[in-house]
Amino acid sequence: MNVFETNDSLFFLNEVQEQNYSQWHHFDYYFSLLRHDFLNTPYVMLTMADFGVFYYYDDQSLPIINSENALVFLLRHFMLDTVLKNAKLQRMRAVTVGNPIQSLIAAAATTNLFLDGLRDVYRGLAKEDLVFFSKYANNSLPLHDPRFLQSEGYPKRLVQLETTILKALRSWIQQNQELFAENVQKLVRMLDEISIIEKELYNEFQLE
Repeated sequence: MNVFETNDSLFFLNEVQEQNYSQWHHFDYYFSLLRHDFLNTPYVMLTMADFGVFYYYDDQSLPIINSENALVFLLRHFMLDTVLKNAKLQRMRAVTVGNPIQSLIAAAATTNLFLDGLRDVYRGLAKEDLVFFSKYANNSLPLHDPRFLQSEGYPKRLVQLETTILKALRSWIQQNQELFAENVQKLVRMLDEISIIEKELYNEFQLE
């Protein structure tokens, strides 16, 4: 797994947070919890990394959104915004804050909430568009290369394509509200169970 570049985050990170973010790749096992047909998709990995930030920090220390990246990486921002507005996922942070393992388990499960919908959305995309999106969706370096901007039409083409995808994903979530809510509830229960097991193991192995 490549090291996560802080420039690709949807958050403005301070120095300590940048160090934490760039170390997510050491927890590659937890990224393998993503839907396997998306494992090699950069923006999905980065989405999980952003969710990892969301679950790791409490409200006081949670970094603010990088508005420039949010405008370019529309799909990732839509998924993050959906999570930020979900009261159940907000409450779930009570068991993940400050815990990198639980934060990444929650981040993987949260990312998977959206991937089934994206799988359906992708079936309606032209192959050429899907290849372009997969290649450039979250490579921030070309943003600063005028030659690339002229030859590829980036980010205009990417923004248009992402807009199409996120509209379709939003529609999928609206059409599957009950399923989405049910999967959120399953996620919450799973984290509660993991937290209980973790506490029991901690108590069991405490030195008297």
